[in-house]
Amino acid sequence: MVLIACIVYEGYRMMRPTVKQEDAGKMLFEVTYFQMEVLNTSLMDALKVSYTDDLNALKLAAYSAQYSHERMVRAYGTGNLQSLSALGQLLDMITKSQIGGNRPLTDNERDLLTQYSTNFAELLPAYSALLDINNRIAASQANYISQIGGNLEGLFSES
Repeated sequence: MVLIACIVYEGYRMMRPTVKQEDAGKMLFEVTYFQMEVLNTSLMDALKVSYTDDLNALKLAAYSAQYSHERMVRAYGTGNLQSLSALGQLLDMITKSQIGGNRPLTDNERDLLTQYSTNFAELLPAYSALLDINNRIAASQANYISQIGGNLEGLFSES
């Protein structure tokens, strides 16, 4: 009787669909990298705008990228990946420029967006290789991302 029960149970187990679980860290990385790509596209689009209200899409993309990157930092630890405070600085710059209402962008704001966009574009290749084949943070890429983050932060101290 026990043998029949075991055979029936094993037959049932073989027939039911099995659910393969994905690595949550890898999936978080994929979402974050996608957000970084969206931010890059929004930065390029922002170079064509003339008024502060036209920066709303960039503001949303920067917020999403910052939010997801911070989740990556929390998931993998600050010893492996650093925050990108330059994303928050970009949000602050856009918010400050929009406080006075819709107005034309100044030359300084345009220059800052151009420099930020150029520097940020360098971050994407490193971000795409951030996880190694074992889905762990690649230290060399994390260091390079940190370096680019520092370059982006420096743009705000110059303006």
